[in-house]
Formats: sequence, structure tokens, C-alpha cells
Amino acid sequence: MGRNTQAADPWEVVEKCVRYLEACVGLHLPDVLYQRWDSMGDVRHVQRGLATRRHGVLDSVMDPSVIVSVLETQLRDLHSREYLVFSPFLYSELLDLGRAVGRSDHETLVWVRALYARTTEPYRSRMHTMLGFLATQCDVADMDKTLYIVERYAPMLLRDGSSAYMSLHHMEGFPAATECLLLFLTHLEPHG
Repeated sequence: MGRNTQAADPWEVVEKCVRYLEACVGLHLPDVLYQRWDSMGDVRHVQRGLATRRHGVLDSVMDPSVIVSVLETQLRDLHSREYLVFSPFLYSELLDLGRAVGRSDHETLVWVRALYARTTEPYRSRMHTMLGFLATQCDVADMDKTLYIVERYAPMLLRDGSSAYMSLHHMEGFPAATECLLLFLTHLEPHG
């Protein structure tokens, strides 16, 4: 009852979470990413409902922190190159940012803009979706808040396609991923 037999692809679940959270921001709940839901059973129930396209699954959610937890769980669960957010084919170039020594701020910004410009579909649309949403949660006047979001989401968004799961815990890429995401959020105008 109320089920669609065709399962949603993993990225569709992410998009539904982002749309829900964007609506919360529109309702003047701007700091939704600071909240977490404690019960993983509730989170997995909603995640499964979205994955199976169960009608009305989001209507029963009373607390946006459930959807924040679903979003983060879903982003961590993306292991196929096909569904990653950032192009896995550009990940090695992203690592080069972390290895660059002596590059000026201007050179770094030019490099980041060029990297984003070379991002192909569907990764470009996914980055646009995530950057647009994360930008609503960041505040350049409050760098602690912005850095919290960047450090939390960089490993989930900017991952290695050859080992997507391991790159969640991959410390070599963390400095480059956080710097790149921070620059994406603070210097790409517009995010499209």
C-alpha cells in the first residue's frame, strides 16, 4: 500500500532530503545542519521509505534533524562512482591542491574555478545542488560555523572514485577536500 515498485536511485534520496531541508530554511530554520537525530532506527526507516519511494514518508517527519541524519547517512553510503557528488575523475587533481606549496591565493582561486568548470554532468548538477544548500547554512561572518560545515561535509562530497568508502576516512585528501569545499562555498558565484 502506498509503495512504488521501482526503487529510487541513491542520488534521488539525497535530492529529496535537500529539498526538504531547503523548505525548512525557508521556514526560518537556518541552522538545520547542527542538529542530529539519535535514533538510527528512525533514520533508516525514513531512508528506506525514500529509497522505495513510499508515498508520504516525509509527511510523517516532525523534526528536521531526522532528515539531516538521513542526508548524511545517504551521502556516506554512496560508494558507486555513478552516484558520487564530485567527479571521481577529478579527485587526483583535488589532491594536488593539498600538495601545492607556494601557490598564491589568486592562483588557488583560479585553479579551483577551473576545476569546477571542468566538472561534467551529472556531477556538476549534484555539486550545484549541494553547494547551493550548504551555502544557506554557512556564514562567512562566522568562520567557526562555516568551517564546521566544511569539515563535516568535505569527506562526504569530495571522494575518491577508486575507493569511495575508504576516502571517507582518507586523511591524505582531507586538507585538500576541506580547502576546496571552503573555496567552492565562499568564492564560486553563482553556484552553477
